[in-house]
Amino acid sequence: MKFLSIASALLLPLLALPAQLHAQGQTQPVVMGAHEVIFRGAPDMPGMFYIETTSGQSVEVEGIFPPEPILRNADGSELLLKIETTAARCPVQFAWLQTGGPQIRMTESFGTCSMEFEPDPAGLAIEQPGMGRDTDWFRYALSDGRVEMTSLGPRPLGINLSDPASLAGQSPRAVLTAAETRSRFLAILPGESFADLAAAIEADDPKGMVVADGWIIGTGQHANPALEDRAAFAISLSDGRVIAAHWAADGVQWFGRGADLVLADPSGPTDAGFPAFEDLSGLWQVAAIKNQSVDPGLTVDFQNGGGIGGRAQCNFYKGEVQFPAPGGLRISSLGATRRACPGLRGEQQFLMLLQSMTQVKFNEPGIWLGNAAGDSIELERAQ
Repeated sequence: MKFLSIASALLLPLLALPAQLHAQGQTQPVVMGAHEVIFRGAPDMPGMFYIETTSGQSVEVEGIFPPEPILRNADGSELLLKIETTAARCPVQFAWLQTGGPQIRMTESFGTCSMEFEPDPAGLAIEQPGMGRDTDWFRYALSDGRVEMTSLGPRPLGINLSDPASLAGQSPRAVLTAAETRSRFLAILPGESFADLAAAIEADDPKGMVVADGWIIGTGQHANPALEDRAAFAISLSDGRVIAAHWAADGVQWFGRGADLVLADPSGPTDAGFPAFEDLSGLWQVAAIKNQSVDPGLTVDFQNGGGIGGRAQCNFYKGEVQFPAPGGLRISSLGATRRACPGLRGEQQFLMLLQSMTQVKFNEPGIWLGNAAGDSIELERAQ
């Protein structure tokens, strides 16, 4: 059996008509198996869309319109869709659209909730890293119409442990869970401590690993700020030994000889550089999204009483904001006015990204917001 290459699979009509997508909220009919399929947005129900056939069948899907095609089998009857969601803790899921039979159907959604994934066109599969306490990589493969999940274990990161300083800038969680370093950390982290530490460092420092005083150090916090869990670990530049610390509501745990000395100051991974509400209050201009500059116009307004609002690409929005811990941020209940304009998809993506932000730090000349997936929004004071 032959399969389309990933390049071929992406050249689908679904995303070829942006003007029509914005103007009509639907795609042209796409031939899939024995059906002609249309993807249609639901303007009155944000976070929902429909997959319909010209013969009258319809499937309702929870997610942001339009979905992104990732893989397709040789006869075009099965299509893997990446579906963005409105859930901050699980911003993306996957599902197969199957049109080989008389009735179109969707498989159950699947994935680890990580924004990172690697497609395998030949195997009709994707591979993703685990999230939270899951520290392995996982493979999701289509087999006989069903999705099968397989644990792949830790993945090599290409780490040279004879030169720990070379890890500078890399993701602390990725370093902690890599195949090359895992055995060293498991030796000092008994029982469930390794998985607990991995979860507590998931929202890792955007600066990545940093060199300080003979060590290379990684810090981070739990992706759920309400838990107030934070963690740090370090690798010695001289002998490669590892140490770690885990701060939780019930106290701190030290792992490895000298951890209580090297990582003794909890202000390192917690309070340093984090703004208070008084620093944030007022109107901010969005200067960059995911490290890319944006045109003026997007704003974020931190309001007294726990409110947040501003202007997106087309509409005004408002919601709620909380600061559960130093450096922690929780944005919820975002809603927008319903003015129709060509930038609605970009607006949905911006609001979904904004609601996923869980971290806030000073970033001269403004502030930096970040999430567990490593995405960021940079703000500067509005003039």
